Amino acid sequence: MKDSAVTKTEKAAEDVKDATKKAADDVETAAKKTAADVKDATKKGAEKVENAAKAAKDGTVKTAKEVNDALKK
Repeated sequence: MKDSAVTKTEKAAEDVKDATKKAADDVETAAKKTAADVKDATKKGAEKVENAAKAAKDGTVKTAKEVNDALKK
């Protein structure tokens, strides 16, 4: 029969192990979510840049000065 102190120590060690695993899992989940958020934000930023480049190439975007001049007419 095990001594009660040994049993309590083993139980405490098991609790720490479980808590450590849960914390590691939580960190991994948060890291994956952050990576997905960064990827999404980067994709959206790239799409905006691409759309601006297409608009400039198509001539649909005018300079601020041209827009101001047109508004004055």
